[in-house]
Amino acid sequence: MASQDHPARAHRLARSYALLAGTPAVFLLGGALPAGDEPFELPVRVGAACLFALGAWILPTRWTRGAALITFALLATVGAHALALRTRPDLVVFALAAVVTVMLTTLTAPTGIGRKPPDWRPPVVHTLALSSLAGWFVVVALERHAWPELGVALATTLAACVGTVVWIQRERRKRRFVGVALLALSGVLLGFAQGLPGLLSAALPASLATLALVRGNEGSWVREAAASVLEHPPRMLVVTFLVLCVGGALLLSLPVATEDGEAIGLVDAAFTAVSAVCVTGLATVDTPTTFSAFGEGVLLLLIQIGGLGIMTFYTAALAALGQRLSLRHESTIAASINVRERQQLLRTLAQLIGFTFVVEIVGGALLTLAFAMRGEPILSALWRGLFTSISAFCNAGFALQSDSLVGYQDDALVLHVIAVVIVLGGLSPAAALALPSLVRRRPVALQIKLGLATSVALLLVGFVLYGFLEWDASLAKLAPLDRVHNAWFQSVTLRTAGFNSVDLATTRPATQTMMIAWMFVGGSPGGTAGGAKTTTAALLVLMVVAAMRGRTYIDVFGRRIPHATVYRAAAVFTVGVLSAIGLLAGLQLTQSMDLGVAVFEAVSALATVGLSIGGTAQLDEVGKVLIMFAMFAGRVGPLTLFLFLSEQKGDELWKHPEEEVDVG
Repeated sequence: MASQDHPARAHRLARSYALLAGTPAVFLLGGALPAGDEPFELPVRVGAACLFALGAWILPTRWTRGAALITFALLATVGAHALALRTRPDLVVFALAAVVTVMLTTLTAPTGIGRKPPDWRPPVVHTLALSSLAGWFVVVALERHAWPELGVALATTLAACVGTVVWIQRERRKRRFVGVALLALSGVLLGFAQGLPGLLSAALPASLATLALVRGNEGSWVREAAASVLEHPPRMLVVTFLVLCVGGALLLSLPVATEDGEAIGLVDAAFTAVSAVCVTGLATVDTPTTFSAFGEGVLLLLIQIGGLGIMTFYTAALAALGQRLSLRHESTIAASINVRERQQLLRTLAQLIGFTFVVEIVGGALLTLAFAMRGEPILSALWRGLFTSISAFCNAGFALQSDSLVGYQDDALVLHVIAVVIVLGGLSPAAALALPSLVRRRPVALQIKLGLATSVALLLVGFVLYGFLEWDASLAKLAPLDRVHNAWFQSVTLRTAGFNSVDLATTRPATQTMMIAWMFVGGSPGGTAGGAKTTTAALLVLMVVAAMRGRTYIDVFGRRIPHATVYRAAAVFTVGVLSAIGLLAGLQLTQSMDLGVAVFEAVSALATVGLSIGGTAQLDEVGKVLIMFAMFAGRVGPLTLFLFLSEQKGDELWKHPEEEVDVG
């Protein structure tokens, strides 16, 4: 056993030493954030760097504690500038994204068992070089000339140069010659350097020589960290969606993406990209008047990829290339698209993509016809119809009209086509394709039955309640038949689609309360909708009914639900409620917003619905960042939590004695 533990311990030591060498970078990059001239900033940064070093030191023997200390240190580095960052929420986004990236890539136990123990020295030299580059960036590029930053940057650069000199002696002749030449170039530049920033600039060739010439970093913590993300389904899910959001934000921030050729702010671009990828529909800018054809195309691509899931496209691409996924990747994809047998994965994936494109194309054709019948030019009607169909199937809620679908509230064809597309996307392709079997009374999976039954109940009850409550309120100006059409459409769209055919700001408080409950439930597992999911709500209701009847089990449709499934449903629901409470508290602390509006906005963002009663327009830069995190968490959170809980195995070797606890 000791022989097997030796490589794993060597990998942990290599990563620990590399992180220790990166401690100066934690302090220096803290200096890159805007300073608020508060007396606690420098002490907190120093303390965070020390805490980071302590966590890296104990990492090989106490991995969990070390990772927790490193995470806390990174958060403290960002938090030291909290007062200054409140005026620069864009930097908050990037700073926290960097923290998440470090956590996901470096704080996972290495999988080095059975491999040759790595040499810890190359990773340390490389990390020292990266720390020296961080020092140059802070001191020279950002012109932070305070003595703490200067001192740490110079000390790190000197250590990196010494490490380079020592290590290059071990390299082959050609690499040694290039390394000596770059070191000599640094020496020549030192003669012309003026001031301490000049010394750091002169040492740049030496740092770059380290990264380019020093070998032996294969299998180090960098490679292990990347593998730990790619081989761990929940982490892979978060990272892929994060990368997609960042890429979309960069594309939408380009001048070519806007109608007038002037780039929108980075926060608004990031907000729109996150809303599109997470198929939410909340927007801080007017989509049809702000974005050009290029911007609308990028937006549509983000909606499509976000709706189907980046992993679905990833699997399809590998299948087309004839490559085989690992078992963990297959399990992740199977869970994300509601497939229980991995052997059926590729077949179900083909059905999913085919069903998606067929529904979107048919819906787009019908909407194109409807728009053309209203007098729109054929090309404009075609683009509007395709965009709206894809947005509706993905439950995204983005529209090419400034007032969403209010202008079509008297067009039954437009409303009902979009409603059908929304329902098919929210049900999941597996459930939609099972409808014929259900009608013919053939065997259908319990999850599909439960999801369909709950969806039908929510649609009908929502239709009746909305029509009853709003008949003489938001629907008052419509003809009686149009009131029925719009009441049905709002019942369909309010759970996760995000379109609106009436002014929601004019709805009654009781209606808004009903809408909040429906939004929180959301759609069915495996579909494009968000929320806690229909099956989660159904299981919790059945659990309450069983408890009131004195039963310790749940029976439905002739099947008994395992206790582990009920526990997962309770966990998802509880995490959702706590997240909504936390987001609501954040909005109340930072925004001037009525309680009802804040609650509606919080649930709409977390459930990736996209409806708003005026809250989005009231958000400042900090509020936009909060809603961005809420939309992202609402999209990847439930599936990530489900995958995490599915991987956990309880210890049944022994049990504690039972004891009753009074509740209620």
